Amino acid sequence: MIETGSEAPGAPSAGTSREAAIPVLLLHGATSLHDIWSPLLPLFSATQPVIAMPLPGHLEGEPVALDRPVTIERLADDIIAIMARQGVYCAHVVGNSLGGWLALELARKGFAASVTAFSPAGSWPDERAFLRIARAMVFACRVFPLLRPLMTPLMRLTAVRKLLFSSQMKYGERVSVAEAQRMLLGVCHCPVIPPLIASFGNGGGLKPMPPLDIPVHIVWSGEDRVLPREVFMPPMQQALPWAAYSILEDAGHVPMYDQPDAMVAIIERSIAMATAD
Repeated sequence: MIETGSEAPGAPSAGTSREAAIPVLLLHGATSLHDIWSPLLPLFSATQPVIAMPLPGHLEGEPVALDRPVTIERLADDIIAIMARQGVYCAHVVGNSLGGWLALELARKGFAASVTAFSPAGSWPDERAFLRIARAMVFACRVFPLLRPLMTPLMRLTAVRKLLFSSQMKYGERVSVAEAQRMLLGVCHCPVIPPLIASFGNGGGLKPMPPLDIPVHIVWSGEDRVLPREVFMPPMQQALPWAAYSILEDAGHVPMYDQPDAMVAIIERSIAMATAD
């Protein structure tokens, strides 16, 4: 868990502004880790509390019991419980990929003061599109632990980092050696992914949601190769036709290293809309 900002996160209290009291909660994608938000953290206002949390069932995240079905709703409930133990009962929720889907579910559950979702998962046009993504994720979780001893030293080569992350981001060479090795470690420690994927295949995609009284901004990366916007954004728009949509140009599916300044500007606009009198 990474926490920044001079204000302690938590619920609004007497004598504090809503903007100062409500933190930004950053949720990463499947097989990723909370470090992925590092390029954004120095760009937020020093007075804005920011929490980058590891998702349950991921590296450094709280364990998830696998003796019962793992669903997106259950993960959202787990996040709410984790935040409650830290005294946080509301947040401006920002998510990428799986984290974007979770951000929307947290809004459905009344936890979010605003939502900014970057290339959120949860919508697919047909079973074929779903299976392509699902098989790739399960394959990575099974194969990367076997290849890690070979791949870890290769991360020292800029060309290798750029190639390895080419499907995720446009400028993979911006990832440092240490960050790349951490990312690889993260892929190797995601026990929650196979059962979560199984729940998606049982009709567990994003369910339509009625209009909410909070800002919900869905931002698709212009060069997303994992969830190409021409395929995956239309069904999202059908499920949430009332949300705001925009395109983040010159960025891949995981855009934190591609466009950190633009991402923070978008997030701050959502916060400003939520806190406007």
